[in-house]
Amino acid sequence: MKLAQKNLMYFLAIIIFVGDRVGRFFLMSASQGQNWVEQNIIGPFSLAVSNNIMLVVMVLILILVGVGLFFWRKERLPLFIIFLAGLNNFIDRLLYGGVIDYWPWFNLGHFNLSDALLFFALIYFVYTLFRSRNL
Repeated sequence: MKLAQKNLMYFLAIIIFVGDRVGRFFLMSASQGQNWVEQNIIGPFSLAVSNNIMLVVMVLILILVGVGLFFWRKERLPLFIIFLAGLNNFIDRLLYGGVIDYWPWFNLGHFNLSDALLFFALIYFVYTLFRSRNL
């Protein structure tokens, strides 16, 4: 990928991060008493974990991804997206006591843009790892 394309991808990731933050703010202020925004205070995959433990785990993961951003050169873009998406959910936990999920997924629960970005960035990260190692 050319440098200009990579810079554009980083810029788009930041725009998506800011847009999702602004969107969550407006959703929370507009959804008082509505059922189309779900506050996930339990934990990922509905695991019963206290919010303090989740905050510590999220800080550790963000630190590890940050270290990975420094050491892994070819995998920086997916790690950067993972970092931003994780940071977005971390900010929710600090501000609202849980992650704000606003997209219903059939009858299985809700998710948000950061969850989708985390999923696809992890796939892209694994792909770039295998591709760069010629596996």
